[in-house]
Amino acid sequence: MHKDTICSDPKVAAREQARAAREKLSAGWILSASDRIAERVLAMPEAQRANTIGCYLATHHEVQTGRIIKRLLADGKRVCVPAWNRATAGYAMCEYAAGEAVHSGHMGVQEPMQPRWAQAYVDVMVVPVLAFDRFLQRLGHGGGHFDRLLSSHTGPKIGLAFEVQRLAAVPCERHDVALNFVATEQRIYDGTNEWAEVINAPAEMVHGTGSKR
Repeated sequence: MHKDTICSDPKVAAREQARAAREKLSAGWILSASDRIAERVLAMPEAQRANTIGCYLATHHEVQTGRIIKRLLADGKRVCVPAWNRATAGYAMCEYAAGEAVHSGHMGVQEPMQPRWAQAYVDVMVVPVLAFDRFLQRLGHGGGHFDRLLSSHTGPKIGLAFEVQRLAAVPCERHDVALNFVATEQRIYDGTNEWAEVINAPAEMVHGTGSKR
C-alpha cells in the first residue's frame, strides 16, 4: 500500500499503528496477558448470567480466547463463533463444541470446518479489537463484517484488547458499532474510565472523530 494512501485515510493510519504495536508483543507475553483478560471477562456479571455467548477464535496476535471458551463450555454454557456463510456472503454465528475441527476461512479467520448455524439468541458477544478509544469505539480489520454482526445484537458487547491498542480517538462512521466494555490485561473499560497517558496514539488521531455514546 502506498504511503500517501496510509496518511490520507485515518482508519488505515490507525490500523497500521495498532498492528505495529501489537506485533511487537512476544507470544509468551500474549498468552500471559490473555489469561489475565480471560479471568476478568469470566468474572463479569454479564458473562456469568449469559446462557449463550458469542466469541471469536483468535489468530496469532489477537487476545487468545481458548481459556474463555474452555471455561464457558465446562460451565455448561453454549458457545457460538463467527463463520463465513457462503449463502449470504457474510458472517453468521455457528455453534462451537470443545475440540471441534477448525480451519482458516474467509479473510484468514479461524472457524469450524463444518459450521452448524446457531438457532439460539446470543446473550453476550465477545469481540476482537484492533484498536479502541475512551468512548469504546472499536476499530476492526476492515470490511465491516463484525460490525454487521454486532448491529443486530442487542445484548452486551465485550471487546478484548491489550493496553497498547488504546488510541486517543478511533475514527468512526455511521455503520460502526460501539462496545459496552473492553477488557485488557490491566482493567475493564466501561466508557467512564480516566484516559490518562494514552498509549500508541497517532498524531492525526488525537483530534479524531470518535464520538461519545
